[in-house]
Amino acid sequence: MEDIAQRTRYSSDLSSRNWQWLEPLLRVRRRSKRTLTEGGNAVLYVLENGGLWRDLPGGFPPWGTVY
Repeated sequence: MEDIAQRTRYSSDLSSRNWQWLEPLLRVRRRSKRTLTEGGNAVLYVLENGGLWRDLPGGFPPWGTVY
């Protein structure tokens, strides 16, 4: 699993402060190797850039996980 600090930052990424505010609102019971931040930033990347799920850059979780 790649650390978010090691991947390229995109303009669609939310700041750590924004994620601290959002996380309690989005908390669900789940068992995942990926953090909510990783998946959330990947979704925001696709929405902002109009890309395809399968074309996510390598630093994000697998497209099937994000989708």
